[in-house]
Amino acid sequence: MNNTATTPSTQTFVVGEVYEHILGGDYRLFSRYRVTRRTERSVWVQELRRDGTECEEAPQRRAITEWSGAEHCYPDGRYRGAPVLSANKRKGHYSRHPQRDLGV
Repeated sequence: MNNTATTPSTQTFVVGEVYEHILGGDYRLFSRYRVTRRTERSVWVQELRRDGTECEEAPQRRAITEWSGAEHCYPDGRYRGAPVLSANKRKGHYSRHPQRDLGV
């Protein structure tokens, strides 16, 4: 089974969009990444600061996997407990709730 193949209903990463993930299961802590480039099997992500500006590091190429109807990637590399970016969690997914708003 090819886990990088997408079906018509699969949510995909879009170049220019910002995605976020939580850190360590704490919904008050999250990181954001902008997709700067993509191919069928890879995505390049640029980490963003809290004010929305890009960090100095060059965008990192990460492999795309697909499960549960959305593309995913590991922005910090793949290791036990590594955060996962999901194409169905765009900017505001975790930060839209007033109790979770950290001024970002």
